[in-house]
Amino acid sequence: MIHRGEDATGSADDNGPEGDGPDLGAQLRALRTRLRLSQEQLAQRLGVSFATVNRWEGGRAVPSARSKARLAQLGRQVAAPVPGGRGGPGPDLPVDLRPFIGRARELAELLPLWAGSRTLTLTGAGGVGKSRLAVELLRRAGDPVLGAVRLDTVRDAALAPAAVAMALGVRGKPNVPEPAGIADALRDASGVLFLDTCEHVAGSLHELLRHLLQQAPGLRVLATSQVPLGVPGERVWRVPGLALPPATLPTPLAGPVLAVPPGGPDAAGPGLQDAADPAAGYDAVRLFLARAQERAPGFAAGPATAEVVEICRRLDGIPLAIGLAAAWMGTLSPAELLQHWGTREQLLADPKAEQERHRTLTAAIEWSSALLTAADRDLVAALSVFVGPFTVDDIQAVADVADAVLLAALRRLVDVSWLEFTPGPDTGHYRLLDPLRGWALRQLDRAGAGTAEAVRARHAAHFRELCRQAEADRFRADRGNWPQRLEQAAGNVHAALGWYATADPERGAELAASLLGWWRRSGRLVEGRHWLRAFRQSVAGPLARARAGTAEALLAMDIGDYEDADRLAATALTRLEHEDDLLWIGRALTARSSSAKYRGDMQRSRELLERALTHQRRYGDQQELASTLNNLGSLTADQHDLEAAERYCRLSLEVKRDLGDDRSLAMTMANLADVYLQRRQFGEARALLADAMALAEPLGDEFLITLLRINLGESLLGDNDYAAAVTPFRQALESAVSSGAGRFHALAACGLGQTLCALGDSAKGLRLLRQSRSIAQRMGDEILLEQIRRELAVAAGGSRPGPPLELLSAREAQVLEQVAGGLTNREIAAQLRISPATVQRHLANIYTKLDVRNRTEAARRGLDLGLWPRGQPRPALPPARRRAARA
Repeated sequence: MIHRGEDATGSADDNGPEGDGPDLGAQLRALRTRLRLSQEQLAQRLGVSFATVNRWEGGRAVPSARSKARLAQLGRQVAAPVPGGRGGPGPDLPVDLRPFIGRARELAELLPLWAGSRTLTLTGAGGVGKSRLAVELLRRAGDPVLGAVRLDTVRDAALAPAAVAMALGVRGKPNVPEPAGIADALRDASGVLFLDTCEHVAGSLHELLRHLLQQAPGLRVLATSQVPLGVPGERVWRVPGLALPPATLPTPLAGPVLAVPPGGPDAAGPGLQDAADPAAGYDAVRLFLARAQERAPGFAAGPATAEVVEICRRLDGIPLAIGLAAAWMGTLSPAELLQHWGTREQLLADPKAEQERHRTLTAAIEWSSALLTAADRDLVAALSVFVGPFTVDDIQAVADVADAVLLAALRRLVDVSWLEFTPGPDTGHYRLLDPLRGWALRQLDRAGAGTAEAVRARHAAHFRELCRQAEADRFRADRGNWPQRLEQAAGNVHAALGWYATADPERGAELAASLLGWWRRSGRLVEGRHWLRAFRQSVAGPLARARAGTAEALLAMDIGDYEDADRLAATALTRLEHEDDLLWIGRALTARSSSAKYRGDMQRSRELLERALTHQRRYGDQQELASTLNNLGSLTADQHDLEAAERYCRLSLEVKRDLGDDRSLAMTMANLADVYLQRRQFGEARALLADAMALAEPLGDEFLITLLRINLGESLLGDNDYAAAVTPFRQALESAVSSGAGRFHALAACGLGQTLCALGDSAKGLRLLRQSRSIAQRMGDEILLEQIRRELAVAAGGSRPGPPLELLSAREAQVLEQVAGGLTNREIAAQLRISPATVQRHLANIYTKLDVRNRTEAARRGLDLGLWPRGQPRPALPPARRRAARA
């Protein structure tokens, strides 16, 4: 049976014109051999599928007329003489004896781009791997190469055409300009002219290439350059650094994970990766390991993978720099190399490198710096104060450059590959690669102490004002997209904090305290506490230090350091009350309240929260007031006073809906869902949590999302849906470990441990429960310890205990006592001076909490739980229940 293939247009192959026959397959194989192409590469050149070429060579189909024409053209290219009269297949491309590593994603994008281009220029910073990638692109595309020209040795731009002519074997003729002579030689040729390292002669090449491309229709140009060549029709593709692991890699809890390395499918092949070392699949790390093993064959990162990742990240994934760093692995460990990072310019050197500009990292940068004008150098020096991405607005606030010329200057720096630009939906951002930034910082220091200090002061002041605006807007996404803006500005915020730590601690303390909401929302608990502690212990004024101490206390609460949180808040309160600083008094009281609650002193906790509420009402900030109402809801829920908890949560929701703060709404919805959980209304709880998650996820608030995942897991666990509970608990545990949120860590580990035990994996479940107990013990969290002890007893083979004694509110316990005494609802109402409807509502709560169906079962369960102290007569059971008990 003959299978019909398809050409690039989708039309079926015909049976072929005259001349088709059994030799077609052999002819195709011979052509592929001469072109040094695989079947897949030939298919790519022709715009057909690999299977189509395979069928042609197997005699199961024949090419269409279009495909035949293209094959004939390829055959003529092979047979055509090389310009200058030399025969043979054309010049060889530059060869690197070391294996090509990674770049699968880049090649997947470049191959189709190159197939449709006549001129393609790969741009990027020095050392980023443009030349090596271009050679690999040509190798995989299989195009015939007419000439390969290395232009880094051409010192005079006027000599660039002569270098091209020499590489093509074109001899000069009297009275014929070189461009015309080269064009005449290439007029009937088909193939690629490869121009490597063009940046210093780009102006001279512009006119030459424009002329050649007009006169030689079969000519294509692939170039590498730090600047575009400006040829009409030129496609410019910026080569990025090698793929780096993200700042936080997910850490699987057990077993391998199925993953394709982010470097692409060619990086390591899809399959099972070592869950303990997920970073090893990224191109930058793979290159480091490969180059290190060349110098030290026994080298393996092992536990040092984190240091290797840090080295690659500091070098922005630049292959040249990574190779120079990896060469030290026969002498230094990764950790030791990081210890000597201040001398990296001297360390990152290879005197044996073939090209002089690749022998040191500094040499590569100096080569690139020759592209800069004096004004460019001044601007780059000013930009060196930025850490990570920055915007045009940031530059205008920091650099002493007139707005009229700034945009043109930025465009030039992008064009010469000194700045990277990433467009965004609202505003794009720039970035100075770290190795280039190090060179630029030295330029700034050479400009003089006064100039450098003025630039750094403007930088710090700009980002302090940015953070002040974010705090005023409560870090909300709908008021300036603050979560994303601050995440992008994180490096610059840290730089500002560092500058203020020595130059102006008072303003530094104000900045650090203003970032409390950001530290919590972004999960930077440990980092935030570090900065707040530094300013609390600084020479800033007493009020600024008290605010920093209060903010530190709140982060200590999130981490689980309850004792320190209470100490810090108590110390700060003295100064705050002296200054009548109502906002921060309320926050300090909240920190002390939370500390008391988790250490088991519920009464003290409530008293402190009610004091905070009084101050916040005086202060008049509705957001703070709503937060305290929310905290009261959480506290009364922990006391199992569900009626009060629901009332506080709904009051908080009313205020927050008026404020339109999605983050705060979601937080209170999570606490209200906890009320539903305790009532065993699992469906209602999950619906509320789903609504809260819909608000939280667009904000990227890891703290809140972790809380919601824990609550969702507990809802599924309570509803015996163990398989579904695994995912939210596991995700919450990963986030909590990453952020250092101690209580979330313990809660998620406890929930996941319970779930695994229920699923039959008792070994892992018990291990997680013990881990949870250890964390709770370290924190002194009495509420959580009681829960974990019960679960450990169940996991060890005991029966699950009934609800704790404090499950019922005081009023509910009174109602149950009267029920057990045989009184009717009306009699109970008269006895307690409440309405019969209120009695009925209390009974409904009692039935839910005790998991019973009627009055008799409720009274019996109360007696079983010991709701009445020993030594006091228990109320008699209703007659029906006594009979059931005797039976």
